[in-house]
Amino acid sequence: MKKIECGQVRNCVVSVPGSKSYTHRSLIAAALADGVCELSNCLDSEDTRLTRRALSSMGIVIEERDGVVVVYGTRGELSACSEPIYLGNSGTSMRLLAGVAAIGKGVYTLTGTERMAMRPAADLLDGLKQL
Repeated sequence: MKKIECGQVRNCVVSVPGSKSYTHRSLIAAALADGVCELSNCLDSEDTRLTRRALSSMGIVIEERDGVVVVYGTRGELSACSEPIYLGNSGTSMRLLAGVAAIGKGVYTLTGTERMAMRPAADLLDGLKQL
């Protein structure tokens, strides 16, 4: 297993366009960070809402204030989750959150639609097993 040391970036502002890809990644980065992150211009879509709900299931507190998403990062310390985490048909959520779940406590069950169950995941899971 490789340990990734937390950096010392503090009090910075990053402005990005409202993109589904950026929103997924910024939510996850903020969740794994140490401290509070305020994200503006997040895209509100079914897939990004699924990512937010999944992170909440893993113990991340996420609030919305005046169009700004506030994420209380846990420095990668995630809560165990006894219930399956439903990700619909969001392949991006599934791929990114599988990596997040790999660093969490306990067992996480990521699930989705029937179509999601047909998508290939063996390479991703093999890679995560090597960590």
